[in-house]
Amino acid sequence: MGPADEPGKWLVDTGASNHYSPFKHLFVYLIPCVPPVEILTGNGWVFAHYIGTIPLIIRVDSDILTVHIKNVLYVPMLQIRVNLFFVVVLADRGYYSNFGPKDMKFSLHGQVLA
Repeated sequence: MGPADEPGKWLVDTGASNHYSPFKHLFVYLIPCVPPVEILTGNGWVFAHYIGTIPLIIRVDSDILTVHIKNVLYVPMLQIRVNLFFVVVLADRGYYSNFGPKDMKFSLHGQVLA
């Protein structure tokens, strides 16, 4: 890892087409993508050869929970050295995303989850 790497950081990306991570050590489950997934970035095409699951520790009110983000593409050549969270996948599953000036909240059936 380099000095600009931030493996604990997740950026919520409304324009992404999947969840992405350049950090292989975060995955608890990883399988090959056959065929590899092509991803168009601002600097050209990169490829994901693996897809898997990354555990994420979140705080909901006073509780600390572990959630597993599934279908995260492992993209070691991702230029931005943080993880990208594809927010649209939550909307497809009935979740709401509320963007504030300094934070973001996810809710389901009126209950704030994170």
